[in-house]
Amino acid sequence: GSRRARYRVEGRALTVEEELILDRDPSTIDAVSIAVPETARRPLSVEFST
Repeated sequence: GSRRARYRVEGRALTVEEELILDRDPSTIDAVSIAVPETARRPLSVEFST
């Protein structure tokens, strides 16, 4: 498979648009995960859309 990502910074916001190309039938995949780490001193506000 492959992944294509486009990053855009606007002020303090980072927007990431991602496209995943899967090597197998998508109906056989139960989940996809994305990790967005944060620290106690710098909590993040994260939004997802599909």
